[in-house]
Amino acid sequence: MSSEDWTKVARFADLPDIGSPRNPARKGTKVELGKDEIFLIRDGNRVFACSNSCPHYGGPFDKGTVRGHRVTCPFHNATFNLEDGSLVTPPALDDVALYDVRVENGDVMIGAKQAPSIRMPTGVDSRSVVIVGGGAAGNAAAEALRRYGFAGTITLVTQEKDGPYDRPMLSKGYLSGTAKEAWLPLRPESFYQDLHIDLKRGTSVRAVNAKERSLSLGDGTELRGDAILLATGSAPRRPRFSGAEMNGIYTLRSAADARRIRESVGKGRPVVLLGAGFIGMELASDLTEAGMSVHVVAPEAEPMAAQFGERVGRRLRSMHEERGVSMHMGLTVSRAAGSRSVQSVALSDGTSIEAALVIAAFGVTPAVSFVEGSGLVTDGALTVSASFETDAPGIFAAGDIARVPYPGNLGSHRIEHWVVAEMQGRHAARAILGDGAPYHDLPFFWTRQCEKSLKYIGFPGGFERVEFRGDPEGGPFLAGYYRGEHLVGAASLGMSDSLIELEPVIRGEERLPPESFARG
Repeated sequence: MSSEDWTKVARFADLPDIGSPRNPARKGTKVELGKDEIFLIRDGNRVFACSNSCPHYGGPFDKGTVRGHRVTCPFHNATFNLEDGSLVTPPALDDVALYDVRVENGDVMIGAKQAPSIRMPTGVDSRSVVIVGGGAAGNAAAEALRRYGFAGTITLVTQEKDGPYDRPMLSKGYLSGTAKEAWLPLRPESFYQDLHIDLKRGTSVRAVNAKERSLSLGDGTELRGDAILLATGSAPRRPRFSGAEMNGIYTLRSAADARRIRESVGKGRPVVLLGAGFIGMELASDLTEAGMSVHVVAPEAEPMAAQFGERVGRRLRSMHEERGVSMHMGLTVSRAAGSRSVQSVALSDGTSIEAALVIAAFGVTPAVSFVEGSGLVTDGALTVSASFETDAPGIFAAGDIARVPYPGNLGSHRIEHWVVAEMQGRHAARAILGDGAPYHDLPFFWTRQCEKSLKYIGFPGGFERVEFRGDPEGGPFLAGYYRGEHLVGAASLGMSDSLIELEPVIRGEERLPPESFARG
């Protein structure tokens, strides 16, 4: 590279050192080069340079968190290795672009941009992997196998007619039209073709023969693999009240579901949402944005109180009520009325609500019916080892259907979150290729409601005590969830940096007693 290809962007002495006590926040520096924003990190005598924009939703790294040579996006906690730009934890799909960088006469010089890419590995490999499920875990596993050098056969089976798509978007903007149809696919069709991933869409699996490592498909054909990854996700719980079979009453799980529902979305139309969990409250926010008259009906006292406690639940409730959402808490629907399509619903207290549209959003169950009889299902889920292998050698499971052991004293959990499924799919891919490292990623989830983002890490559900930092009633806050003296989860609205700093405490690597939580 000639001297003309290098551009001075900063003085080395002006960059804060992430290892210095004078930079306790461990922040990097944003510089501009033409139309590009570049993120610089100085660690002693070394300087790293990457794009300042997270490849997921463009979160600016200069507002994120740096630990060692890793940077975490402030939006959704995607983490990248600054040494080589590689993705460490999702929800991003791609590595971050790096820039050639050098220090010359005290000046920081930037050279060529190194765009990331995933390429089909070379060589001959007779092994085969079959992945069942085209959601977060299945797609992440297929991509990760190629990233980690697997050159054998990959078959990705999904019962949906759509290829892998961004499922969280269905309740975060798609129904209101804020998120466009073109934004749904995770990858273009050519991506799977280029990586020789055989994507079988609209194909169901009827049964698994664990001993033979084979699958029976709905059309009667059979697939075999040296390894099989089961990642079928969940199925929505359906309403059982009188009239629940009427037109206009929906569940939301797939892109096909969302397309049908979107046809009924219209300004001023009344919609009743059954459930005040993540999906129900995200839909309340999105459909309010679409100008609909939104009612939420749920049996609990406050939204998401089981996950975050009633104090956080009251905050979420007030946010929605301020935007005009009618919250019918402590109630259920007893019946729906109408001719062919729903026109109203009767609640358990005898009141009636007009409804042009009803969406049931009160939970899901693991999609494991096709595995029944295999001996792998226990209490409705598949229990796996720290490498995601079931009791049957060569049969792995990840995502919503898997009960996974976590590090330290955090226990085993089955978690229904998109980012967690992506993490698990990537780890399962490593395990399939022989990497025996135990799983260590902490669960992370975000929900965007009323133009605010609530995030959490760890396992807030089942807590014994909640401690707060900040103002949970009206301002930014951090909530800490304790079992005994151990912090097992944390949630944040507007205090993301502090949230990320709690990861070592949740892992048990550091201590933060409950009485010290408010002080930090």
